[in-house]
Parts: sequence; C-alpha cells; structure tokens
Amino acid sequence: MSIYKSISLIMRNTFLITTLFLTAFAGNAQEKAASLILKETFGSDPYNKMAYHDGVLLVSGLTGVGSGDKSGTIDVLRYSDKGFDLLSQAPLISPKDDLPYWSILGLSYVNGYWVILAESAFGNYLTSATLTNEKLTIVSELRVGISNPMAQLVSGNSGNLYVVSGDWSSVDPKSGMSVIHFNIEDNGAIKHNSAVNFGIRPNEPDYRVHFSVSYDNHALYLTSNQDDTPAGLYKLPLADDGSPQAVVELTLKNAKSKYYVSKMSGDLWLLSYENWGFQVAQLKGDALQVIFEHESNSWYNALEVKGNLIFGLDTFGDVDVFQIGHDKTISHRFSLTPSDYGFNRDMLIADDTLFITQGSEGISALKIEDNTTLTNLHSFSQSGVIGDIAMHGNELAVATFNHNLYFWGMGDTDPASLNTTYHGGYSVQGVVWEGDEMVINDSAQLESHLVENLKNNINVGTRHGSLGSQGSDGQIIKLKNGYAAVAFGQLSFIDESKNIMSTITSPLGSYTDKVGMVASEHVLFVPMGYPSEVAVYDTSDLSNVTELTRIKRNYAIYSNVAVKDNYLYIPVALENGRFAITPYNISNPAEPVELPSVEVGRSTATATLHIDGNYLIAIGSQGALLDISVPEKPAMVDENLDISTNGIGAGFENDLFTVPMNSAGRLQRSCINFAPQQGDLTLNLDEDGQTMTALSPSDNENDSVTFSILDEPTKGTVTIQDNISLSYVGAGNANGTDTAKLLVTDAHGGASEFNLTINIKPINDAPLFNDQPVTLLVGLGQTKRVALDVTDVDGDKLTFEITDQATLGSADVDSQGVVTYAPNTSTAGTDSFVVMVSDAVGVTARKKVNVTISTQPVATTPIATGNSNDSSGGTVSWFYLVGLLLVGMQRRYTL
Repeated sequence: MSIYKSISLIMRNTFLITTLFLTAFAGNAQEKAASLILKETFGSDPYNKMAYHDGVLLVSGLTGVGSGDKSGTIDVLRYSDKGFDLLSQAPLISPKDDLPYWSILGLSYVNGYWVILAESAFGNYLTSATLTNEKLTIVSELRVGISNPMAQLVSGNSGNLYVVSGDWSSVDPKSGMSVIHFNIEDNGAIKHNSAVNFGIRPNEPDYRVHFSVSYDNHALYLTSNQDDTPAGLYKLPLADDGSPQAVVELTLKNAKSKYYVSKMSGDLWLLSYENWGFQVAQLKGDALQVIFEHESNSWYNALEVKGNLIFGLDTFGDVDVFQIGHDKTISHRFSLTPSDYGFNRDMLIADDTLFITQGSEGISALKIEDNTTLTNLHSFSQSGVIGDIAMHGNELAVATFNHNLYFWGMGDTDPASLNTTYHGGYSVQGVVWEGDEMVINDSAQLESHLVENLKNNINVGTRHGSLGSQGSDGQIIKLKNGYAAVAFGQLSFIDESKNIMSTITSPLGSYTDKVGMVASEHVLFVPMGYPSEVAVYDTSDLSNVTELTRIKRNYAIYSNVAVKDNYLYIPVALENGRFAITPYNISNPAEPVELPSVEVGRSTATATLHIDGNYLIAIGSQGALLDISVPEKPAMVDENLDISTNGIGAGFENDLFTVPMNSAGRLQRSCINFAPQQGDLTLNLDEDGQTMTALSPSDNENDSVTFSILDEPTKGTVTIQDNISLSYVGAGNANGTDTAKLLVTDAHGGASEFNLTINIKPINDAPLFNDQPVTLLVGLGQTKRVALDVTDVDGDKLTFEITDQATLGSADVDSQGVVTYAPNTSTAGTDSFVVMVSDAVGVTARKKVNVTISTQPVATTPIATGNSNDSSGGTVSWFYLVGLLLVGMQRRYTL
C-alpha cells in the first residue's frame, strides 16, 4: 500500500468515527417504542344544511339532534337512481390557520365552486372549494368578520354571495342588520365588494332565531326578529353587479315578532314562525298583505316552492304540501311523514326530487309526482347522537338517540363499513354485547335480543322492566355478577337473568349526559360532572347495593374512569385549567388513597380513559398516552392533537372509540401503535467477501415498515435492498468483528433499533510488491544496493530469494528485501533479475528488477526504496514510515 493510501485511510477512519459518534445520538432520539395514533374516523353527525349540484350533495352536521349547534364536518354524497353513496367526509380545515372550523354555517354552489360559510376561533370565513378525487379541496379562503354562529349565507346570481348577520342586543337596538356582498371569480377567488347596515337590530333571545333572509327578484328579503314587538321587514334591492342598494322597509299589518324561516317566490313571501305554522304575504309596492295563514303546531325549518306547490318541512316529522291557485288562493293538499322521529332540518328541490335532511335519520330523497304526490325513493343514515358503544369480535354496535343501533364491521386494514341498522323505539340509550345476545336500554326499557334478530331488524326480544325515564343519554355496563344501567334519575342493578334487583336514585340526578360508569370486581365507579365527584358502590349484593364513598374533584369533567388491579385513574382539571390524571390506590375501595397527579394536556370539560396492557390512553381535548407499568406513577409517553372526545367513548382491548369534540355522531378509532421489531442479526463471511440476509420484521398492527442505518460499520458497507434484505460488502483486507446499528420504522413513526454483528474470517493475502518498475543504474566495477518496496497486509514474516539470476552480473537479496547487484563483465549494457518473496504460509510474489550498466562511474547514494526509475535510486520516505506506524497494517522492508 502506498503512502497516499495510508494517509487517506487515516483521514477516512477519523471522519467516520466522528460521524458515527454524532449519529449515535441522533439515532437514539429516533427510537419510539409506543405512540397513540388515530386509526380512522367514521360515522356522521346528525345532518343539517345541504347544497346540491349535478348529482352531488354537500351536507353539514350538528352536535345534537335537537341542537342548533353545528359541527365542522362535511359529508360529500352522490345521488343517483340507485340511491345515496358516501364519497368522502372530513372536518373542514382552514388552509391559513391549519385548524378545523368549529361549525359549518352555510353551503351553496356558485359559479362552478362549492361555497362554505364556516366559523372558527378566529372569525367567520368564506371558502370556495372543488371536488378532487371526490374530496373537497379548498381553493380560496377569506375572513368575513368576527365569529358569529348566527350568520347566514345567501347566494344570488352571477357569482354573487351575501353574508347576513345581526347579533341580539338588549341595550343597542340601533346597529341594525348587516349584509356583506362578495362574489366568486372564475378562478375561485372570493372578492369582498361592499357592506351595508340598516334597520333595527334583532332583539330576540329565545331559540337564537335572530333573523330570516331569502333571495329572489334580484333582491334580498329580510326579517329582524324582536322579543315582544313586531319584527322589522325589509327589501334590499341589488344592482346589476349584485351590490346592495338603498333598503326599503316593508309594512305588514299585525306582523309577528319573529319569523324563523322566510322564502320569497315572485310576489309571495312565505314566513314561518315558532311552533305555529306559517303565513303567506303578497308584496304590493312597499306593503305586505297576508293572503294565507296555516296555523298548526308546526315549526317549519324550511319552505320551498316548485311551480304552484309549496312544501313546508316541519321540524317534528311532516312534509306539508300546499297548492297555489290561479287567483293566489292557497289550500293544503296533503302531508307526508318521511320519519316518525322528527328533527327535520333542511330541504331542497332538484328537478323533481325533494331532498330532506333529518337530523336523527340522515337524508331522504322523495319524488315529486305529476299528480302532486310524494313518493319515498331512498334514504341514507349513519348519523345520530351516540350514547353507548359495544364491541364483539370485529363488529361494533353503536346506540344512538334516534332509536337506531348501527352495526359496523371493523377491519385491521380496511376502513369501517356499516353492515346493518336496527330501528328500535324512541332512543337506544345503552348496549352490552355478550356472544349471540345483546342487552339494550331501548326507550328506558331493559330488553334482551338475539344479535342476529337485531341485525335483521326483527324486534322479538324480551322486555324485562323499566329503567326509569327515557332521554338522550344512558348506559349499560357488565358487572361481575350482572349489569348496571343508568337512565334519567335512576341507577338500576340487574342480575345475570336480567331481573332488576334494585334501583337507587342516580347520583347524577336527572342529568345523565355522557355517563361513564366503570366496574372492577364487585366495585362500581360512577363519575359525575356536577357535582364533580366519583361515587363508589359495593355491588357484591345486587339487591342491596351500598355506597362506599365519593371521591371529590376540583372542577367538573364529564368522563369515565379507568381501573387496573388496585389502581383507579381519574381525569381531573388542575387549578391552571390543564388536564391531568390522578391515580388512586384502591386496595380498600372505601378509602381510596390519592397519589400525585400527572399533567397530560390542554384544558377539557370531557374525557375518556382506556387501559391497554401497561398503557393508559387519556383523551380530552387532545389524546395522551401514559406508561403505567409503575401504576402509582403514570408517565407521559406520547400525545396526539388530532384525537379528542365529547365525553362519549368506550375501549375494547386494543381499540378506543370516542365521539370527538364538536361532534355527536362521528367516531374516532384510536389505538396504541407499538414499534415494529427486528431481531439482532449476525453475519459470517470471509475477508474481502460479501453476503446477504433476509429481513424479518414483526409489527403488531401489520403496518408496512422501512429500514435505515443509524451507525455505519467500519470494516465494510451495509446496504438495505427494497426493505426486504440486507447486504454487507467487506472492505479490502479487513477482518475481525464489525458492527452496525439500524432502525426499523413503521408507517406511524414507531421505531426500534437493532444491531448487526459481522464476523469476518481472515484470509491470507499474498505479499505485494510496489507496482512501480525498479531500474538500477550501476557503473562498471561498482555495486548497487536497493530496498524493494513490498508489503504484507497480514504482517507475516517474509523471506526473499532470487529466482531468475542476472546474466551480466550477480544479484543477491537479504532477509530484509535489500537486493545487491554487481556487474561481472567489462561490457556495458542491460541486465535483469527476478526476486521472489514468500509469506509464512508459502504464498509468493515476484518482482523483476532491471539494470543498466554504464561505462562511467555512478555516484553512490544511501539505500533507496525501489519504487522509482530515478537512476540515483531515490531517498527513503520518512513520512511514509510514520504513516505506516499509525495505520499498523503494513510491513516495510528496507535496510
């Protein structure tokens, strides 16, 4: 090996050692043994508003069936003569703030774009969007004002849009209504044009019905609702470019104080009012005159006109159809009940199809027949207010307030699929699934059913007795010796034969929202939000259940608790508002011992806990994963900001299902992702060789994995090939033991390290002469000596001999590889001889030495290395010798 190669090797090794030292720290930081992941989200919130274009519907949701609170999720549906297909669903995310919107306030389709009015923590926003691969893609976003949940979106013609608002105020009624004008440009950009304020400000605190608005005849028609005085009625004309003009106040004798919905059609203004039907007023100039009034116990959520027909959507069930005569006389034709369970929310007409969103029943399509009758065509529902959850095998049963029990198929890799739906009574408030039997709270009645009957929608179960009052929430859980069920005002204890053994007044009172009972052995824990306590009961005798104690919490959190062995984990709110977990030693359940709390996230009013092995999953406004291998000292392991809970949730072995915040009918499926594992590997090969081995990782979740190298080996090169095999190529002449550290990572970022050990068997190498030619210049009668440049990487003792003797002189070589040549003739000329070197095992190499015999004397010099054609023989390279000592890999033969 030459001097330059030696120096290069020294520098390479120094750099490699430094690099590996730094990489080792970076590599260790990448290891992640367990993490909390959001596996999927499925289900729908109770449906609310909708928009339609060319067979596609955008549908927004609510956070409760009878609630006016809106969620931030949009479902994209396609409708055809075969029915509804769910294309996609997702919370709408602000591209600017990268945060989900709180609520969807309005939907429309304008100038080739879907337009959405949404509310977030930073204000109200208009967004334009298109469908890309059947998913909503936001094109443009524009802030339109401060957060206002009552704002409404109205679409005009030629790409014009209007955002209408009017906050209720008891002290400043003069600020009036607000209308902001926008338009959608051809590229989807939203442009703000102008804004006007006019009239009296809404002053109606009840039901949050502040105003109503409708578009027709190139004008906006608005009502400003009041408390006890007549509502203000206005016409806002629009210019050709859509900009608002001077407002016109309209008069209506004996006007109501508030109008819930308005619909302008030609010169007829349809106005509904709370709980008492609707009226039709004809507009003549600036005056309105009522020409028809339909008084009934109906609260119309939507009014539509098609031809000479008026369709009124009653919140609590019916679609009422009225006919307009030639003389503007209006008569009731018929009513249809698309759902027995009410809470209709919105209605629109596309051609001859009437679409209705039914908060508790999803969406329905009805055909408007030529003979002015309505025919049910199709419906789609996976929505409702979730109250309880049960799981058996790979199926999930979800009980909802809308009387439905949804059966979902759960796969390891495939997304959740809705298999079938059971339609129960008024509401299904609780469910326990045991083998082929299911125990449910159906409208506050304890029932047991065969699961197959429920899946086939056959109601032939057994009713065992009353559980109290029915409502939107409740829960049934399995005890060691029976069941516990809670409903409004009552906590019932049931034996294995479904006999109700005893009842007590629920510690929750009549408020059982987001119940989270948990049982362990013969102890029942009942968390309460207000007062913020956890009641502890002895359930060993179901006919005589006794309260053991109550654990007090500082602040209200609606949640369940979690129990493992002798430890209870309770979610609490700290004084700083942060979310924490407090463990208790419950070796004696009557006297729990409080242990230090651990902070796990942002403030929250709701929480769901679940234990999986030595890990505790705690979901609040965000998800947290804690290691409880030391049960009295939970330790934070990971957090996930995409997971949350509204207080409804349940865990089953490896899965935790929660209804996220600002939702009612969607479910997040979370689980612990454990890092993939690859056992340590050992390779054996010969020096200067290469080898390959298959990689055989294991992953609990069957995720795809990738491999990377953390610490490179020093005596060869490791290469990962297609994430299925590993190859190692040894460096030249390197032997002994080599090591490397590698990382296996799954699709969720879980990662673990493994070691690679390489045993390199040394193989004897032949000694090696320098490949430069050696030529000696010697004068007649002189003797020339030179040290041959030869190395042996194995460090063997070498022996030398002359195998092909010179012809014009004599050559000799000593044990150090120094050759001596003396001419034996008086004739000048050229000569040569061959030197052979042998190592300890007899492996040889040869070197030819050329000689030029001169008639003139040649100056003598110190013995030189034989790697030069310089006739003087050159000088000894001391720098080379120093490098040789540092490397310690070569053997040098010089005199």
